[in-house]
Amino acid sequence: MSVAQQLERALKAIQTGNAQEARSGLETFLADGQGDATLYITLAVACRNLGDPVAMERALDAALGLEPTNINGLIMKGDLLAARMDMPAAAGYYNFVIKLAAQSGSNDPELLRLAEYARQCLGRNNAVLSGHLVQHLQQHGYDPATSP
Repeated sequence: MSVAQQLERALKAIQTGNAQEARSGLETFLADGQGDATLYITLAVACRNLGDPVAMERALDAALGLEPTNINGLIMKGDLLAARMDMPAAAGYYNFVIKLAAQSGSNDPELLRLAEYARQCLGRNNAVLSGHLVQHLQQHGYDPATSP
């Protein structure tokens, strides 16, 4: 089976709600040393749908190892880290997406949408980090109402 055929089969399984079938097929195919970043990202989606963040991260790391500038992989990794509340690490991935989009000079609507999504995620991350910082400072005597 070719990479394209395996991708089509896995996407069909995911779209019909059978993430386990997609995962099993992809893991078997990828274990044979075949595949590319897109297959690993598809495996990450199947793992996410199955509620397995550890396997999802392994698949994303493999995808980004093969293709470090894969925008979808970078965003998914940022989202995974943000869900874990690792905001600084997530911000690194989102910032990289924004940088890649700016450097590309492309007007591709999908790329622009993904870059905007990354900007929005950064805004949320910054708000969470600020909230944590204020909370930490308040625990040590800081009062935002009376302090500069």
